[in-house]
Amino acid sequence: MDHGAWNPYPSKLIFLFDAIDNLPRLRISSTLMKALLWLLEEFSIRHVPSFTALKKIQTNIRESVGIPTIHCKLSKGNAFSFNDP
Repeated sequence: MDHGAWNPYPSKLIFLFDAIDNLPRLRISSTLMKALLWLLEEFSIRHVPSFTALKKIQTNIRESVGIPTIHCKLSKGNAFSFNDP
């Protein structure tokens, strides 16, 4: 499999798990994600990451290529945030 095609993700499987984990209106709990990872392992799917490894990869990708969120506080105390693509 060509891992470069899924850059910055190490594989298609990691990309799909990250996409599922970040659906805006369908939040996946940690418990459900662990169950999904376990289920794939039980079906002998190769290269299934552990839950901890998946979260570490997600953090690394977010830090290296993510769009930063800028937090601001106005003089009147109002706080707001925005993304700066």
